[in-house]
Amino acid sequence: KSIQQVTQSMEEISTMSSRLFSVSKEQASSARNIVDAVDNIKAMALAMVAAAQRPVVVLGVGARHLSGPVRDLLRGTDAPVLTTYRAKGLVPDAWPNNAGMVSGATMEAPILGAADLIVFIGMDTVELFPGSWPYPAPVVAFAAWPEDSQYAPLACEVVGDLELMIAQLAGIWPATAWEHGAGRAHFDR
Repeated sequence: KSIQQVTQSMEEISTMSSRLFSVSKEQASSARNIVDAVDNIKAMALAMVAAAQRPVVVLGVGARHLSGPVRDLLRGTDAPVLTTYRAKGLVPDAWPNNAGMVSGATMEAPILGAADLIVFIGMDTVELFPGSWPYPAPVVAFAAWPEDSQYAPLACEVVGDLELMIAQLAGIWPATAWEHGAGRAHFDR
């Protein structure tokens, strides 16, 4: 084809795609509002984590394929980390912040009850025993899929690329007021 034919074909494609993807000003404004709302929710969730003094992390099945980023995020922090049975092994048992498993029963009550923020990463509450959520700390969730259960009332939920969210968390992860080894002390109880 000549350059003129290619240019003409490109113009035709451009015209067709603009018809296919044209949206009204109202639709574009609505889409921008949705994107802005999602960005605001993510910013609020990250701000809550950054401000936490005593966060507790709960790792679930959705994080199990991200052991490298999860370990990079949590290595060296004093924030206690609980895992569901399907996420066990994401945090080595020997780490001082490993607080053991979360089941939805009572074994995790002392550590979750002492938290000022509970951070779900890849958590699916189907992994927990049915019951009510007795902990007063707000729950912020980061996951690849939305949580449709009302098991734990979420103050904020961010759904998307979990690996990207973990990297964003690593950039703002707080210095905590937890004593070094608080997770391990709970684990050894």
